[in-house]
Formats: sequence, structure tokens, C-alpha cells
Amino acid sequence: MIWIVEIYTGKKKIPEYVLSSLVNKFPSCTFYAVSGPYGIYWKGKVPEEDKKDVQHFLRRNWLRRQRWYESSWDRNSNYRQAFIQNYSGPMRCRYCNRKLTKKDMEVDHLVPVARAKKGGFARQMLKEEGIANVNDVRNLVPSCRRCNRRKGTKMGTWYIRGILGKYPVYWKIVLIGKIFFIFLIFALLIVFGKQYYALFLHNI
Repeated sequence: MIWIVEIYTGKKKIPEYVLSSLVNKFPSCTFYAVSGPYGIYWKGKVPEEDKKDVQHFLRRNWLRRQRWYESSWDRNSNYRQAFIQNYSGPMRCRYCNRKLTKKDMEVDHLVPVARAKKGGFARQMLKEEGIANVNDVRNLVPSCRRCNRRKGTKMGTWYIRGILGKYPVYWKIVLIGKIFFIFLIFALLIVFGKQYYALFLHNI
């Protein structure tokens, strides 16, 4: 089993001698810098047999802000290609039903990678569906760029739309609901508009 470790140092840099010692002491591991939303952090791939030794080394060098998770919960480099090869559904955004082409289609993780890394409820949801890898095609959906950016790491109603959005009848119900809502607003405006107009005439 391969483990992923994320090492957070805030605004401080890991001293060069610590990095060189880490690389030299554990040649079977790979470590590299990653640019995240909160700055740069270090990421490593660690075999099962080296995990305890790497943890001890990091703690001994005051690198205690670590997050460990199995590599199956990390984003891989070919999930988009795997999805396109296996997907046979409609080329529409699962969240807004916008028509897509292969060129502008983005592939979104229904249960976000960031949530799966942390474990808890998100990872449990995947396991209950028989999914042991966050890049499993069953956890991937077609999305437009706008919805993919808006969803981010959210779940909730986004997850529900991602599940129901593959059924055409769902979008028919959504359309009927929108029409009914607009009709209701106009009806309320007419009813209350007449009342206020009558009140206005009465006070003249």
C-alpha cells in the first residue's frame, strides 16, 4: 500500500538539510512541493513499510502538521481519460443540464477529493456505494466549467443534483417548478397590486 503525506509549514520553508536528509534516508519515497490555496506545502508518496519511520523523522524535525491518507483517496492524472472512455450517458452538465462537447466538458468528482482525503462522512458514503477509490468512474460526472468552479468542495444539494441530474425527468420537474414559481409570483403581484391600488384610490 502507498500512503500520501501532506506536510504543512505555513509561511516557513523546510530547511534544505532536512529535505536532503529525508530524501537520502528514504530513497523509496518521493517528495515534492505543491502549490495550494493557502500557499506551498510538501507532498510525499510513502510505502507502507516506511510509514512509521517517516512519521518519526518528521516529528523529530518539528514537522508535525501532517495529514496521511491512502493513495486511493488522492486525485490521479488519468481520471478524465478513464471517464471519457467509460461514459456513455448524455453530454450534459450534471448540475445545470447545459449541453457539452468533449472539448469544453470538465470531469468533476461527485464526492470531492478534498473531502475524501479527510475521511469521515464523505469517505463512508463512497464505501457504502462499494467505491474504494475517489477516481472511480462511479464518482465522476460531466460538468460545465461554471458549475465545477461553483461546486468546489461542496456536497449537500450539489451532490443530490449530481445524482438526479442524469435522469431527464428530473430536469422536466425542475422546469415545471420554475414555471409554477414564476406564475405564483405574478399571481401574488396581481392580487396585492389590486389591493394596494384600491387602497391608494381610497386615500385620494
